Amino acid sequence: MNAIPALLTTNLEKRLLAYAASATITAMASSLPADAEIVYTPAHQTISIGYDAYNLDLNRDGITDFQFVHISTCTSICVSYIDVVGALSTNQIVGGGPPSSFASALPRGALIGSNRKFDHFGQMAYAESFFGSVNWRGPWANGGKGVKNRYLGLKFKIGDETHYGWARLTVTTDFDHITALLTGYAYETEADRPIEAGILPVSNPDTVSEPNMTGQDGTMAGRERDLQISGTLGVLARGAAR
Repeated sequence: MNAIPALLTTNLEKRLLAYAASATITAMASSLPADAEIVYTPAHQTISIGYDAYNLDLNRDGITDFQFVHISTCTSICVSYIDVVGALSTNQIVGGGPPSSFASALPRGALIGSNRKFDHFGQMAYAESFFGSVNWRGPWANGGKGVKNRYLGLKFKIGDETHYGWARLTVTTDFDHITALLTGYAYETEADRPIEAGILPVSNPDTVSEPNMTGQDGTMAGRERDLQISGTLGVLARGAAR
């Protein structure tokens, strides 16, 4: 005789939990900062050989934030490598050792923020050849295969505030020679706010043939809102299903 009231109570609980989930999602969406912005700069820059290979000004304020170094030498052995270093000790790259300090080759969509391991210096790719044999090191070398459209995760200072960004590069190899092409970079204007590798402002479409990373509503804010609320929605939904 008590089965029907118990069933009604269970259905009511599920509806209340679903309502609570909807209210939480609405509150989270409305609380997202309105002044956050991704600033993106397209590029087509080969990292030339030399200690002053390329100076990256991530936020375009006239101050170098990161320096690329590309060295290629031959004596008894031939060595070629590409390194990236922060122009200041507070400017750092996702990666790090031990035993060696490599700069990570992040995939598109990887989150770059305080949960990452950063280092002031990072080696992208290294090749050492001797009598026709080549020893490859570094994630961007990829065992001599190179990588296409991978991302450096970057942390740098604007004044006293920490900002996160990314730089997209393609690294190619030819026997023991390494070539790197910088194809774009971006940063988040809000201090301490993580950024996704490859995310772009809708108003500044990319020239690379990859889809823009936007939300279901077609905006970058929508993309971030989707990411932030998806985890909470999943937790609430699991609770409602019990």
